[in-house]
Amino acid sequence: MTQHVTYKTHFDVYLKSAFQLEVDLRFWKHFLSTSIKNYQLDNPENRWINEAGFSLYNLRPDGQHTWLHVSNDTSTIKIKDLEKHSNDFFTWVMNLSIVRIYNAAELLLLNAIQLKYFPNLKTIDNNKKNANKIIAEIRNYLTIAGKSFDTTNNRYIIEFLKNQSADFERFAIKSKRGLDDKVGRLL
Repeated sequence: MTQHVTYKTHFDVYLKSAFQLEVDLRFWKHFLSTSIKNYQLDNPENRWINEAGFSLYNLRPDGQHTWLHVSNDTSTIKIKDLEKHSNDFFTWVMNLSIVRIYNAAELLLLNAIQLKYFPNLKTIDNNKKNANKIIAEIRNYLTIAGKSFDTTNNRYIIEFLKNQSADFERFAIKSKRGLDDKVGRLL
């Protein structure tokens, strides 16, 4: 990216990531459902599709007394099991999606912070070193300001924004009030 990077540029990157995530989820949900239905229609008899056994070698450092252990347990997949495996796979894909969107949101925040508060630093541009410099500056600011901060789930980013933005407190109060109103209506 050039020095003419704007907040909109970073937001567009975030939106592209979020859109791609939605496309991926829709694809896997539809593909799995359709493929399994078609496979079950073409193969009405419940039979094994795959079976895997487990074995391992115990290789001793001295090169002697090496043995192969073969487990009696096997893992099989039958046609009737496909929907369960599909659900398990989709759950795994959903979990990865949460990580991806969380990462995209973190990058959006870090890029916006860099533009607003640390314009002398390089943008992240998929460079871990640049991201670490921005993170170090945020932590340094909080330390100098005497603010305690928690690095769990990037809470330090929120703490930094709370301390830098007068609008943050108004936003948080308004959001909490709106959430309280919605919860009140539900109860």
